[in-house]
Amino acid sequence: LGNQKRRHLSVMRAPPKGFTLVELAVTIAILALLLGLGVPGFTTYSQSAKLRNAAESFFSGVQRARTEAIRSNETIELVLTEDVPDSANVNTLGLSPTGRNWAVRAPGRVAGNQLIDFRMGSEGKGDAVVVSASTPGGAVNLLRFNGLGVLTAPAGLVTVAFTHQNLNLACSINEGVRCVNVRVSPGGQARLCEPGRPATDSRSC
Repeated sequence: LGNQKRRHLSVMRAPPKGFTLVELAVTIAILALLLGLGVPGFTTYSQSAKLRNAAESFFSGVQRARTEAIRSNETIELVLTEDVPDSANVNTLGLSPTGRNWAVRAPGRVAGNQLIDFRMGSEGKGDAVVVSASTPGGAVNLLRFNGLGVLTAPAGLVTVAFTHQNLNLACSINEGVRCVNVRVSPGGQARLCEPGRPATDSRSC
């Protein structure tokens, strides 16, 4: 009987399982704080990634246009447009220096064979990306390469800037989104760069 009583008392003294209401409330508060700190950083990272994806897509278009010009020894164009490129409309696309879509075309080829490649700006959820192509002389909407891979139009260095439509997400290498530019030299060489970086940085513009 004494042993049974001792066992009964030990069961009664066993600590309760699970969380108390106070412990649960503290845990939820800590999680909410961590989420509040992490969400802005994740949003910035996500938008920066979209800008880089759009810039890398255009960079690949420049490379494709130049390589095709050298390979075929003919004039090849890379155009910016808001239209949806296809083989039927490739030579009548509405061109725009802020066009988020691009197409590589060979204007001298037989109709139906001019379209070489294209990409839509909406790919990779890039709807919020703002494109702006220019030279020191003004806005441009196409790049033309000759058979040597040299940029024959427009004249001068071409800069295609990729920024975010949300003005609250300003370009910054420390805070905000990290914007990206594609720069094409008169010789036809292209590179990616980040505005705002010091001149000593290899990633600077």
